[in-house]
This record gives sequence, C-alpha cells and structure tokens, in this order.
Amino acid sequence: MTTLVGVIADTHVPQRLKCLPPGIARAFDGVALILHAGDINSQCVLDELERIAPVAAVAGNADLWLDLPRSRIVQVEGCRIGLTHGHGGWRRYFLDKFRDKLGHYDLARYLR
Repeated sequence: MTTLVGVIADTHVPQRLKCLPPGIARAFDGVALILHAGDINSQCVLDELERIAPVAAVAGNADLWLDLPRSRIVQVEGCRIGLTHGHGGWRRYFLDKFRDKLGHYDLARYLR
C-alpha cells in the first residue's frame, strides 16, 4: 500500500498572505497526511489544513506564538521522515523581516 503525503511550508498567513491560496484543497486532494515545515504564523492555517487531512507541523522562525516543536520525526508506513524548518538563524530572519517591511520580497516565491 502507498500512502500519499502532502508537504507545505512558509504559508505566512496572515503575515504575507491573507489566507491560504484557493488551490490548496485541490493540491492536497487524496493525501493521508499533510506535513507543514513551519512559518505557519496562525493557528487558522493548521485548522484549514486539518479539514483536508491530519497535519504534522513544526515551528518555523516566524511561529513565535504557536506551541509547536522545532523538529519532529513522523512515521509513515515504517518510513521515518524528519521535519524541520531550517531557517538559517535569527540574524538572517530579522534581516529578511526588515527587507520585507521595505516591500522588497517576491510574493510569487511563496505561491509556487
């Protein structure tokens, strides 16, 4: 038997997007599990994904208010999957935030 697993990260709702893109439910249609690799920003993202399939998530550097582990191991059909955000450190994060506030980020980067 093959288990279909969906993977998503850096949703940044509502930090960069008002809500998840409308195609998310279609993209994850039929998955048995969704892995979210951090930078969720809001519990509403996890709640919306949970309506599609069970979710295993980790905290990213922008998830200061969510009570999630920094990394975790998920087992699917005997396979161990390591899940982490890997943001590169707080210095880089704050520099990115400063750049974002100046409006110098590419939204298309988050919609792939």
